[in-house]
Amino acid sequence: MKKQAIEKSLCLLALLVLAGCNQNKSPEAQKEKSAKKASCEITSQSIGSRLLGKVSLGDTKEAILKKIPTADIGYVTDGEGVEYMVITFGGITVYSWENDFLEVQDAVCTTTAGASVGMTIEQLEKIYGRVKRVETNGVNAFEDVVFERSPKNVWFKGYDLGEFSDDRSEVHVTKKFKPSGVIDDIVVTK
Repeated sequence: MKKQAIEKSLCLLALLVLAGCNQNKSPEAQKEKSAKKASCEITSQSIGSRLLGKVSLGDTKEAILKKIPTADIGYVTDGEGVEYMVITFGGITVYSWENDFLEVQDAVCTTTAGASVGMTIEQLEKIYGRVKRVETNGVNAFEDVVFERSPKNVWFKGYDLGEFSDDRSEVHVTKKFKPSGVIDDIVVTK
């Protein structure tokens, strides 16, 4: 993880130097600038509406290994018998279920706006606007936070984020939330 932070910092520094100090407009200089920028983007662990890092929704094990030959891919089964693909690469672990979602619990992955696991609801409100609601499905303890400008197909999940009444029905929604509640997972869905 420290290596990734250093690589990211070096990439950003290289981009700043190229953008701010290099006034050379020659085609060679522009190609070099584009190559350095592309290498930073390839190594980033960004969260988008259909991808998480280098893993896209719908990727098979073979497709992932083609994109990330060093990835370690295995399978786990939860307490209810649901099998998940577990993909580990570049210091992060991504969980995938039947190509319907990708989940990450590592703070190194960020949305394009800068949101990551470990941030509080209060911090995310500065990025995505006010909280619209916190909801839970009653099946598991995870709660989803929905913001005014939440990214499409991206969910922010955690425990004990909302202030719910004691009678949790199958689906429970509240507008009351805990500003200090911490996001434990970010999920990309179809």
